[in-house]
Amino acid sequence: MERIKGVTTQIASAFTPPSKRIVAFDLLRGWFLMVVIIDHVELYPSGFDFLSGRGQLWVSAAEGFFFLSGLLVGMIYRKKADPGGGMKLVFRKLWSRALLLYICAVSLTLFYTAWALWHGNAEAIKYGAATNLGWGTIWNTLQLKYVYGWSDFLSYYVTFMVAAPFVIWLLIKRQWRLVVLASVLLWFNQGTQFTHAWQLIFFGGLMTGFYWKQLQATVAAWKPRTQKVAWRTIVSVAVATVAVSYINLFVLGNLRHNPEALASSWGGFLSGWDRINEAAWLWFDKFTLGPGRIGMFALWFTAAFLVVQRYADKIPQKIAKTFTLLGQNSLFVYGTHSIFVFAVHAYLPKDWGLAFNFAITAAVLAIMIGITYLKVAYKRRAAAAGTAKLPFAERLTASVRLAAGMLWPAGRRS
Repeated sequence: MERIKGVTTQIASAFTPPSKRIVAFDLLRGWFLMVVIIDHVELYPSGFDFLSGRGQLWVSAAEGFFFLSGLLVGMIYRKKADPGGGMKLVFRKLWSRALLLYICAVSLTLFYTAWALWHGNAEAIKYGAATNLGWGTIWNTLQLKYVYGWSDFLSYYVTFMVAAPFVIWLLIKRQWRLVVLASVLLWFNQGTQFTHAWQLIFFGGLMTGFYWKQLQATVAAWKPRTQKVAWRTIVSVAVATVAVSYINLFVLGNLRHNPEALASSWGGFLSGWDRINEAAWLWFDKFTLGPGRIGMFALWFTAAFLVVQRYADKIPQKIAKTFTLLGQNSLFVYGTHSIFVFAVHAYLPKDWGLAFNFAITAAVLAIMIGITYLKVAYKRRAAAAGTAKLPFAERLTASVRLAAGMLWPAGRRS
């Protein structure tokens, strides 16, 4: 009975929205960002690819990142829309965020296109590069029809952020059925539109965040034994399916390309599995967000959240702080990492073996963690120094001095 109460407390507390940030969300978002960086560096084998699944598992970190972004929008802006805030504040805040994302998306696309054209071998860096930087390319970029580089998700977020206030308004009006219907219809009629497919993940997250308190109340109302069975079932099935997905990629995937294995007694099994895998993959397609992928994502994300929320205090402090640092600065990390990833693909060989791949991937991760730490430290010092209240010219001068002081302390300069 005590064990049942223990599990009940854990699963109920997992859905309890405390007054401060929910730690599991920052940890998971930081982990998803780290996996995205590993997959964008794309040097295999590196050792890190076993952690990331090379972006080829039945579910990737990208879905989790999109879902969490929507979830946090739903949680945060529902509070802002409560009496005292109002929808005007929600529209202003989210559209200001959309404008910032738009400026970043357009600027980075044009920057990377110019870099690739100057490099001289744009397609070798990443497919889909424009052949020139004329008005046609610029116009398509401004319309978000053309994106290039490893920060392309920013352009999708622009669309979602523009639509988010309308969705929140509908949810406040208790028109959640209309939101679900519109989202599902867009997914069904996606055509070749990535945003029409992936909006299902983002706005599914937004609705989850918006109704977080109701979800918590529903789970808390379950009988203790039901909560225990639910926790164990979700986590067990998730672990089993993750294991199968890993085996399919790293074991059977290698054997299917091994002539000796195909010629052995395993040949018939591997050929049969290959046919099953090809047929099933249509249901797990990443671009179109197949129904199997949606269902598997819901399972894996729920299990990950429950496990991380339950064992968050047991994660080594340095690791937890690193994930939290990345998770709480997601836009900065996502935009900045694309610069280093682009440089890796432009100037380094694709594969010099495990040691080289490991060293480069580890270096990019270390640089991103270091830069993010400096950014947060600078922001704190700037706030303490009161530079934000100064006129622009004085603020710029003070910021340069502050940054110089952080990089070269007085003791070192002397």
